[in-house]
Amino acid sequence: MKRGGKNSWSAKQIFLLVFLLAVTFFNIYYVFFSLNTPVTGYGVSSTGFVALTVEGAPIINIYEPKNMTYNFSVGESLILNLSVDANVGIQSWWYDLYDFKHDFWLNDIAFSPNTTFNAFRWSNRIFVHALSLGNSESVKNVTFFVFVPNSPPVIYDVPSQIFICEAQQLVHDFYAVDDDEDDLRGAIFPENPFFVIPEFGVRENITRVNFQMVSGPLSKSSAGGLNGVYRNFSELISITDFNLLDSKNTVITVIEINNPPFIEDVGVKTIWNQGENSTFYEEVFSSDYEYSLGHGNLIYNLTIWNSSSQIVNLFGINQSGVINFTAANQTQIGVYDIQVCVEDTGLQNPYSLIQTYCNQTGGSMTVCDNFSLTVTNQNRAPTIVNYSPENLRFNASGADTIKFNISTYDPDGTKPDAYWYVDGVFKEKDEGSFFDEFDYIFGCEIFGVHNVTVNITDGLLNDSLSWMVSVGNVVCPSGSSPSGGGGGGGGGLSCFSKWGCDTWNLCQNAQTSLNVGLLSGEDYRDIESSCAEQEFGDEACGFQIRGCSDLSMCFLSSGKPAELQSCAYTENPSCEDGIKNCHDSGCEFLVDCGGSCNACPTCSDKIKNQGEEGIDCSGPCPWRCIPEVPLLKRSTTLYIFLIIALILIIIVIIRLIRVLKYNRETGR
Repeated sequence: MKRGGKNSWSAKQIFLLVFLLAVTFFNIYYVFFSLNTPVTGYGVSSTGFVALTVEGAPIINIYEPKNMTYNFSVGESLILNLSVDANVGIQSWWYDLYDFKHDFWLNDIAFSPNTTFNAFRWSNRIFVHALSLGNSESVKNVTFFVFVPNSPPVIYDVPSQIFICEAQQLVHDFYAVDDDEDDLRGAIFPENPFFVIPEFGVRENITRVNFQMVSGPLSKSSAGGLNGVYRNFSELISITDFNLLDSKNTVITVIEINNPPFIEDVGVKTIWNQGENSTFYEEVFSSDYEYSLGHGNLIYNLTIWNSSSQIVNLFGINQSGVINFTAANQTQIGVYDIQVCVEDTGLQNPYSLIQTYCNQTGGSMTVCDNFSLTVTNQNRAPTIVNYSPENLRFNASGADTIKFNISTYDPDGTKPDAYWYVDGVFKEKDEGSFFDEFDYIFGCEIFGVHNVTVNITDGLLNDSLSWMVSVGNVVCPSGSSPSGGGGGGGGGLSCFSKWGCDTWNLCQNAQTSLNVGLLSGEDYRDIESSCAEQEFGDEACGFQIRGCSDLSMCFLSSGKPAELQSCAYTENPSCEDGIKNCHDSGCEFLVDCGGSCNACPTCSDKIKNQGEEGIDCSGPCPWRCIPEVPLLKRSTTLYIFLIIALILIIIVIIRLIRVLKYNRETGR
């Protein structure tokens, strides 16, 4: 053929033909000559050997993990390789993993060799099991240690703002989680009137420790003073494992309230309509906290109903709270129900959210007392007609709720007042009924014979009844008081203390304080012993004191936190002395930070410190830093590139359309 002729072959076409022929010949050879499997039309025969071997238990080789320490970063998954094999064929593999620290087993986990598994922190022992094809089982183990650096605890449930009302007690629960399972200590700064208790927390599980922010009843000054409306306390809550810590800021807003006035209990009264007992004179005592501070007035009013439930104008009360009435022959005899009330003055400018948090408007408040007055011309004594328990001498446990009741009768129609006493101590008053009840619990560690007495009166004449109760002893729970309670349908068995402690005072030299008589010999020996344990020399051995009060007012000494402790004494304590101490009206929370010093570094302070790889991430922090994405791999870069490419494509299409249009118009 002539080169370049119509039937000439190009080099590309010749190469393609050779390639196709080679593939065809290879497939023919593979199918008909290389495969062991017979092809239809061919008969195949072969011979071989069968060997029977009796195998023993398989021998397991564990290559990973090794008997060594594996180091991980904080927050990193504790994943290790599990690389094993055996000297024979294995039909199944499984492992058991033992956690030494928590005495915990993870059993029968099936796996395939050369995989990974999740290890426990600290000491581990893995037991690898193998079952051979001949159903023989073997096990082999290796012990290893997983090390993770210490990380700070993390505080939860501390809101940015807390509202509480004057006269209330703050009780706010929060907690901290520490993956290192360390003991945790909490503090609030500045202290007083708020505290963190328990100071060393209550462990709920291996990583969670519960705390409380508490206070005693909050005073008027804590709410900004009279007509101060409110007061904000900026508080720093810190939890430490004695090496690292976490802190949260909160603002506690104490809202001023209008405290309700008080009015005394007048009690049932009886007068004659003639003679020397015909005068009813009463100075009704009342008080009001805001009024005692010079705010507003107290206004009295009085309402009287006769036995027909009609309002009558029998007498009145003046604005000094004095009732002065003398009955006469023409005064209608009978029982009068009387209500005397006193109203105070509201706050000048109540807080905007006072209704939401304090359940009042801050306006004026009224309190009342109800009592009865019997006007008679022949007074007769009231009588206890029925009572329970019917046995006036009986046995009971200190933990039992004993229910007492009486039914009374008065010939003049007066509903007598009932006064209940336990061992001569007044406990409860009942009024306005012919049936009165009193419930009482003697409490733990109260035992022996005790007296319960009820006295009834119409204001002039009386009746009474007593029970003798043999009380069996009950042991008090830890931290509770041995005081009884009750009355009016119930009472508490125990009082549980909540101790709030002030900041530790300045550290003083123990030897010098002993010499001048500020420290007793017994306390000095305790301090000296504690200093020796901490390897403080005589010159550095100091002590500090603080005051602790029971916010629950149980008046107990048991469970009271220490008010004296040893400390490292230095003559001029500061924020740069390398010692955790107290100075400038505050105590450092860790060495040279917290309290009166700069805040201690945390994993939430938005500062790159304490060995963090980024701001508040990696290093000792429990959160890993997000790796920085290269510029060319960022989604923003990709979107920009796609937009530019799309614009270029559109431009090319437009140019191509123009060229084609031009060629068509010019005939090219």
